Amino acid sequence: MGIVFAAVKPIRLVRGTRWQDQVQLVDQNTGEPVDLTGIDSLVMSVRAEIDGPVLLQLSLDEGLDVANAAQGLVDIDVSSERTLQFPENDHQRARYGFDALIGRAADEYEPAFSGKVTVLPSYTRPWAET
Repeated sequence: MGIVFAAVKPIRLVRGTRWQDQVQLVDQNTGEPVDLTGIDSLVMSVRAEIDGPVLLQLSLDEGLDVANAAQGLVDIDVSSERTLQFPENDHQRARYGFDALIGRAADEYEPAFSGKVTVLPSYTRPWAET
């Protein structure tokens, strides 16, 4: 199989709000959806720099879901509370990178998707005191 590494459209997110998106994984050689039936894992990390600390970690246990395995559809659903894990960044917008890996067998991974997320500060902060 020619694997995917599907590019996700750039995402703009207000810190402290819910992040929902859907990604379709498509084989670059055939144009057909990648069948995700029977995968062992799907993990995604968001970082400011490739070797920087993980700001947000998602998996099938939390934040990622295979919405339709045969069609290669993956849902990203991150709660408002979890997006507060992004640094406040002196109330300036910040751009982060992310990628996801598919695990089909023990210690064997394939690239799934990657992208950029711009996190904007929020003027309205119901989660914090003024």
